[in-house]
Amino acid sequence: MRDSNDLEKIAIDIKTTYRTVNKKGNIKKYGFTLGSYASFMRNGTKNIMFPYDHYAKHYIVGFVYTRNQEAGEGKIFNIDRIAQLPVPYKDVEVFVQEKYKISGEKPGSGNTENIGSYKTNNINYLINGEGPFSVLGLPVFEKYWSGYPEYRSTTKYYTSLEEYFKFCEENGENMDGLKGRYSYWKEMHGEQ
Repeated sequence: MRDSNDLEKIAIDIKTTYRTVNKKGNIKKYGFTLGSYASFMRNGTKNIMFPYDHYAKHYIVGFVYTRNQEAGEGKIFNIDRIAQLPVPYKDVEVFVQEKYKISGEKPGSGNTENIGSYKTNNINYLINGEGPFSVLGLPVFEKYWSGYPEYRSTTKYYTSLEEYFKFCEENGENMDGLKGRYSYWKEMHGEQ
């Protein structure tokens, strides 16, 4: 930001996750938690340094790594061997992308109110910002997540983009264009 009164601040979140493999040795899909949808997305000020509408962009600096099994817990090294101490990570890949472009349509964890990233095992989708909201746009991302049901809520109008489109249509909005873009996105990314 230029100063605290700047209304075009840039928010930067640093996120990490690690790769795991399935029994066939293929990398499983991974994801990130991208911040709470039940705080500043709803009231504009909770759990954020400045009001939400003071930010022009929200970026994620994401690190994807493989756990280094050689860096086990409890190993003791003398200080003169510090250079030989194995780090607990390897094969690090980094990306920088706008949050909404890598957001998925589901929470990032089962028992918290965090936006989940688009789950993939292809980091290029994250590098290039190819989540579903990349074709739906920032306003749809903000509206979707600011209305997403809270974890303990008994009223759940929608919990997926398809349910969101239906909910909006029931409230008089034309979703044909967005539904078309989302179908195209699913086709391009092999989503069923």
